Amino acid sequence: GALAGLSAGTKYVGFVSVFCLLPALIYQKKTLLFGGSLAVACVAFVVSTPGAILEQAAFIRDFTFEVNHSREGHGIVFSATSPAPLYHLGNLSLGFGPIAMLVGFAGLILLAAKNYVASESAKDLSEDVDSAPAISSHLPIRPVVAVLGVFFVTYFLAVSGGQIKFMRYILPLIPILALGVGAMVTYVEQQGKAGMALALGLLLVGGIDRGGFVGSATLTAQMLLPDVRDTAGQWLKSKSTESTTIGLVSDPWFWSPSVHPEVPITRMVGSQNLLGIWNSWSSPKVVRHLPANPSERYDWDVRLLTEDKPEYVAFSSFEYAALERLAKVSSRTDVENLFVNRYQEFTKQLGQDYEKVWDSDFTHTVVVEDMEYVHPRVVICKRKLKSTSPSQ
Repeated sequence: GALAGLSAGTKYVGFVSVFCLLPALIYQKKTLLFGGSLAVACVAFVVSTPGAILEQAAFIRDFTFEVNHSREGHGIVFSATSPAPLYHLGNLSLGFGPIAMLVGFAGLILLAAKNYVASESAKDLSEDVDSAPAISSHLPIRPVVAVLGVFFVTYFLAVSGGQIKFMRYILPLIPILALGVGAMVTYVEQQGKAGMALALGLLLVGGIDRGGFVGSATLTAQMLLPDVRDTAGQWLKSKSTESTTIGLVSDPWFWSPSVHPEVPITRMVGSQNLLGIWNSWSSPKVVRHLPANPSERYDWDVRLLTEDKPEYVAFSSFEYAALERLAKVSSRTDVENLFVNRYQEFTKQLGQDYEKVWDSDFTHTVVVEDMEYVHPRVVICKRKLKSTSPSQ
C-alpha cells in the first residue's frame, strides 16, 4: 500500500497498483487488510505529494486539468487514430514485438491454468517451506499470476481511458509479458522438447519479429548516429550569412533544427518576449510569423511565406505528421478542419514559392509519436529566385 501511494505521487495512474493487493489478500484469506492497505496508500501519497492537503485548491485545479487533458487528448497528436485500447495493443506489439506479445499472453494464460490445478496439491508444501525439498518447483504460482494479471488489466484500462496514447505509457506492462514468454519457453521444455524451447527463446529474444535484440540494436544505432536536427542545423549554418533568414512553421522547440543553442528556451519566457529573443539571433536569423498580438500566432501561417519571405523554411515530422493523417479522413471536427486547411494552404504556397533542398529521410514513416523523439524527419526548403507570389 505504501509503495502504491508513492507510485501515485510520481504519476497518478500508479495508484492502480494498490488493487494488486486484493488477489494476494484473498488467497491468504485476509481481505480485511485491504482497507488498511488503502489507507496506508493514501497516507504515502500525501507524504510524497503534500500539496494535496496544504494547497488543496491548486491541487484540485491541476488534477482536474490532468484528467481533462487525458480525456480530450494531446492536441491533434492522436486525432484520427484507433481507440485507445487497440492503439495500446499496437504499442505493446511495437515495443515488445508482435510474436513475442502473443507468446507472452499465451504463456501467462497457460501459467495460470497449469498452476490452478497444481496449487491444490501444493498447499501443504506452501504451509511449511522449510520442510519442502525443491520448494521453488512446487509452490503455487496462482497468486503471483493473479497479482500480475490484476495489475496488467487495471493499469491497461487506466491508460486506455483517455485519448493520450503515448507508447511510453505501456512500458510497465512489458516485464509481465516477458514473464509470459519465459513461462511458455519453460512449458515447451517440460514437454521434453528442450531444443525447441531453446530455439523459441533465442528467436524471440533475438528479435525474429523485429523486436528483442534486433529492435534494440536498431534504435540504439539511430541514437548513436548524429541527430538529424543537429545535422540540419549545421547544414543551415553552413549556408548562412549574417542576414540569412530561416522560417519556422511553429515556435522553436526540440523538433527544430539546432541553429542556435537557445532554441528550446522560447517556451519558457512567454510570448511577449519571443520577438526580442528571435531578433537577437543571427547567422541565421529565425523568423516565425508574429501578428501584432503574439498570443494570436498559430502554426503553419501562410503569411510566413507571403509576407516574411524567409530564404529558407524548415519543419519536421513532429509538426506535420498528425496533419497529414487528419487530411486523409473525412470526419473531422471544425477545429481539425481549421488546422488541416491552414496546413494545406501553407504547403500549396510552399510548393509555388520554394523548392526542397535538404531532407533527412525521404523514406521516413511515422510509427508512433514516441519514436519521433529518436529519429524525426526534417525538411528544408529554399525560396525560388522567381516567386509566383504577386508581392515578390
